[in-house]
Amino acid sequence: MKKNKFLTQLAGMVSSFALLFTLLSTCGVWVLREARMPESMLEDEE
Repeated sequence: MKKNKFLTQLAGMVSSFALLFTLLSTCGVWVLREARMPESMLEDEE
């Protein structure tokens, strides 16, 4: 019983870390892209 609870907690931690890592990498890539070409993208869209 204890082992199952531990595994459940571990799986929950891993999934939340994965979600956090995905969000951070997505935001990081977006910010880097914006910093590299801040205004050219906006001009292309219009």
